[in-house]
This record gives sequence, C-alpha cells and structure tokens, in this order.
Amino acid sequence: NKKITQPMKFLADIYRQVDKSSEPEFAIKGLEAIAGQESIQKLYKFTVLLLDPKPGEALLDAGCGTCPDFEAIVNSVTPNGRAVFLDNSTNMIRAAKEKCNQNSSLAEFVVGDAHHLEFCDGMFDCYRIIRTLQHLDNPTKALQEALRVLKPNGRLVCQEPDWGTLTLTTSFPEIATSVIDAFKQKIRNPTFANQIGEILKNLGAKHIEIHQKKRETFNMADAETSYELSKLARSLVESQKLSEKQSISFLDDLKKLETTGQFRTEVTAYIVRAEKG
Repeated sequence: NKKITQPMKFLADIYRQVDKSSEPEFAIKGLEAIAGQESIQKLYKFTVLLLDPKPGEALLDAGCGTCPDFEAIVNSVTPNGRAVFLDNSTNMIRAAKEKCNQNSSLAEFVVGDAHHLEFCDGMFDCYRIIRTLQHLDNPTKALQEALRVLKPNGRLVCQEPDWGTLTLTTSFPEIATSVIDAFKQKIRNPTFANQIGEILKNLGAKHIEIHQKKRETFNMADAETSYELSKLARSLVESQKLSEKQSISFLDDLKKLETTGQFRTEVTAYIVRAEKG
C-alpha cells in the first residue's frame, strides 16, 4: 500500500482565504512571527511616519491582520480620533481583539472586504494597507475604494514587497531560482508593488511618493518563517523538479552560510504615499 501523505501547508496559500482554511491558527501564528521580525517592524514604523496620522483624525487600516502596531496607530489619533482596523478574516479580527487593548474607545475592529468597503465617501483622513494588495483578487479595485473613502486631500500609504526582486545567497543559484519561483507562484500578485504608484496616478491621486527599502534576513529562522524554504524545496522534490540530493545539498549549504555569517535574503519593499485629488 502506498503511504498517504498530507499536502503541505504554506502560509501564502492560506493568506488568500484564512477563514476557509482548516487551520486558521497556522496563518495567525505565521503572521505574528513575520510581524515580529525587526525588518518588518521597521517598515511598519516607516508607514506610520509617512501617513502622519494626527490627533482627532479618522484612520482606516485595511488588511490589518492581528494589528502588530495597534498602539502606535491608536496613540497617533488620540485623544478624540477614530482608528478602524479591517480584515476580511473573522479569525484575524478575533485574534486582533484578543491581543489588543480593548479599553480604547477609539478603536473599532471590522470584518470587511477591501474591494467593497462599507463606508461612506470621504469618511477617513488617512488610509493604510500593508502586505495585503499582493493577495487580493483585484488590488486596483481596492485602491479605488481607498480613494473613495478618503476625504479630499486625505492621505494613503501602501506597503508591499516586490517578490520579483527576492534574492538568496547560495552556492546553488539555479536551485535557489527554482525555490524562489515556487514561492512567487503562491502569491496572487507577486510584483504588484512596483505598479502602485502608476495606478494611483491613473486613479487621480496626487503628491505621489515612491520609497523603496530593502528588507533583509540574515538567519535561517527568519527566512524559514517568511519564505518556508525547506517546505518549498521538499515540494519541488515531490513534483520531481529537484532530486532529494539537490534539496539536501541546497539546504545544507544555507546552514553553512549562516554559520559563517554569509546567509542573506533580500527583497525590495515599495512604500507608496499619495493624497486624494
């Protein structure tokens, strides 16, 4: 009898539809682990700096996940502002509520669709969306909705990785290319990041700023959390695109590079700021 193996779970697959997953907690824990990395935390801080929310303003954080920088957002609109945290996953919103300070009267948690926001036109002073457009069916529609719910001159900040720029230090570049390609295939819009500025311009946004920042990892633990390299290599073996020997050699090489301080992954993050025209 053939041994029946369970299909591998990949975070990128689950992020598309967390609530339809049999194990939403896997996605929640994965998102929390990635958000805890120093490189990601720096990007979150930079988006708040660019958005520059002010006391008394109304802010919408779309695709909020578990709200990794909840306090920074709420504190920025204190004392009499409004911070709305929106995600299309009931499980993510539940986790966010459990984790965040529920004593704040300024915060609201909403299950909703970034493609079809259930808010009136011109309701918010600022809007932020982070690492979400890459997973959406129609990210351009989400940007249209963002501009719709903003007040005139309202501020918008998007932050997305351009997975077309992902690189990995290795002695086996051809295998690395196969692994990276397998990762990119799991992202619905892997290179949408570099189109955001032009799309916002076409939608009538003004004062568009495009910032690029390198996000790097220097250890296997962070890379595994972010990219699931070992599982990707194993999936390529199962699909007969790599041999078992190639997979082992590739992963062993990464571990050796880590011990000598040469391990590195790099991807370019696009942070785009704009104002409603």
